[in-house]
Amino acid sequence: LKLCCGFQTNNIPCMLTARVGNGKQVCAAHILPCKTKKRIADQLNLSLDNLNDTRNGLFLAKNIKVAFDKLQLSFIPQDILHPNSLKMVIWDQAGCLQHTNLGSACRCDRAV
Repeated sequence: LKLCCGFQTNNIPCMLTARVGNGKQVCAAHILPCKTKKRIADQLNLSLDNLNDTRNGLFLAKNIKVAFDKLQLSFIPQDILHPNSLKMVIWDQAGCLQHTNLGSACRCDRAV
C-alpha cells in the first residue's frame, strides 16, 4: 500500500469507525505485514507479491492502526454462521479479550 500515515490526502474513511480524516489521521495498514516470511505466505496460498495488493489493506484511524500493529487488537469472524462479518478483539495486557461487533453498538465481554 503506497498511501500511509503522513500523506496529505483528505477524506479518507476509517474502515472501522467510518470517521473521515486526512493522511495523518487515517492510515493504510497491511492485514498481513510486509515483513511476512515466504513460508507463512505459502501456507496462506499467497504470493509475496500480493502483500502490497489493495485486498491486503485497511484504512484505519491512526490510533487504531498503532494498536493493530502492536497486536493489541485483531479482527476475527463474528461466528461460524457469519464468517464474513467481523468483530474487533481488543487484547489487554493479561491476554484477555473484549469483543466489539463491527457495525453495531460496542459490546464488551470477558473471555474465560
